[in-house]
Amino acid sequence: MVNFINYCKIELGLAQNTLDAYQKDIGDLFTFSNGKQIRAAIVNEWIDSLKHLSQNSIRRKLMVAHTYFRYLIEVNKTHNKTEFDKLNTIGKAEPIVKIISVSRIKQLYNDCKYPLDTSVVDLLYSSGMRATEACSLKRNSVSWVDKNIHIRGKGSQDRVVPTTIKCLDNLKAHLKSRLDQTNYLLTKNGQPLDRHIVYKIIKSVSKDEFSPHDLRHACATHLLDGGMPVEMIQRFLGHATLGTTQSYVHVSYDYLKRTYDQCWSK
Repeated sequence: MVNFINYCKIELGLAQNTLDAYQKDIGDLFTFSNGKQIRAAIVNEWIDSLKHLSQNSIRRKLMVAHTYFRYLIEVNKTHNKTEFDKLNTIGKAEPIVKIISVSRIKQLYNDCKYPLDTSVVDLLYSSGMRATEACSLKRNSVSWVDKNIHIRGKGSQDRVVPTTIKCLDNLKAHLKSRLDQTNYLLTKNGQPLDRHIVYKIIKSVSKDEFSPHDLRHACATHLLDGGMPVEMIQRFLGHATLGTTQSYVHVSYDYLKRTYDQCWSK
C-alpha cells in the first residue's frame, strides 16, 4: 500500500487530504479481500457491498480502485488491461449545484458575527478558493499592495488570484482581532483553521443552507454572469480541465439572454 500511496503522491501529484482518503479506501478494500489477491471480481463484490453508502461515496471508492489497478498495470506489472476492463464502470456523477443569488450572498455577509466569519465567507466567495486552500494560507500569501492572493492548490499547483479591497479589509480586521502571532492567515483560539471548522462556520452563518463548496460554485457562476470567459474562470479556480469548470458554472437566464442578443445583433 505504501508504494501505491507514493505513486499517487509523486506521479499523480495528489494533495495530502486526497492521499489520506485513498489510503483509507484501499485499506478497506484489502480488509474486504481477506488476504486474497486483488482482482476485478473482488473489487466489484466490494463495491456491491457498499449499497448503504451514497452514490458519490461509492463512485469515489471505485475511482480509487481504478487508480490502484492502473498502478498494478503500469508500475507493478502484475495485472493487465483485460483485468482492468472487468471493473465496474464509474459512470458520471450528476453534480447538485445550489444556485445562490447575489442578494443572498450579501445577506451572508450581514449575518457574520465575527471578523473571522466574514473573512472566511469573503475568501471562499470572492476568491473562489477551496476550504483546504483557505486553511493553508499564510500571512505572506496576501499581497496587500498588488491586491492578490497566492494559493497553493491541489497537487501543489500554485496560482495567484486578484481579490477585492473589501476582502483585504476583512482580513485586516480579523488579524487585528487576534491575540496570536502564528504565521497562518486564518486562526481560531490561536490555532490555524481546518476544513471542518470552515464547514461549521459556513453552515452556521448560512443557517445550514450552504457548504463552503457552494460558495465556490457561486463565485464561478457570478463571474460568468459578469462576463468572465469560462477559460479564465478555469484558471481562477485552479481547475486542470475545462470540463470541471463547466460543471461548476450555472448559466443564469440573464447571461443566456444577453449572450443570445449579442449573437443576433452582429
